[in-house]
Amino acid sequence: MRLGTVFADKAMLALFEQYRDPWSVNVLAQHAGTTALQDMRYPFDVREKLRASREFFYREFALCDFLDLRLWPTSVNFALIQILNHTSEELILHLGRLGILVRDCASFSGLPGNFIRVAIKDVPAMQGLIEAFKEFYLSEKTNRYLSKNEG
Repeated sequence: MRLGTVFADKAMLALFEQYRDPWSVNVLAQHAGTTALQDMRYPFDVREKLRASREFFYREFALCDFLDLRLWPTSVNFALIQILNHTSEELILHLGRLGILVRDCASFSGLPGNFIRVAIKDVPAMQGLIEAFKEFYLSEKTNRYLSKNEG
């Protein structure tokens, strides 16, 4: 189910209207939207949970002292992470295998290809992301150590 809104000037709304589906919102979405608008506490609760989760993630990330990652904090519900010393591809694949989806920022104008964007979710999800980073960099460090000492 998807529900959204557009705020724009009249000319832009007229342009959108040309491409809008005749039934862009179904009855279930309309009912959910109307009900959600009646819950005045919900937006505050969500913002508070996201703030707490973001603070948790930033604190835990700093405590881990990842040498190959740099966190670029934001005040919104995502964070930019710069991957140092290699490309983002292997890390993104590792996270994907664990069911953690992140956004590769290689196509973002103005950012080099070694950034990922992570959504700030609930605390357990952010703890899972921290653990996945630890697992990836611990195994990578072990593999580097083994290959260096085998030769």
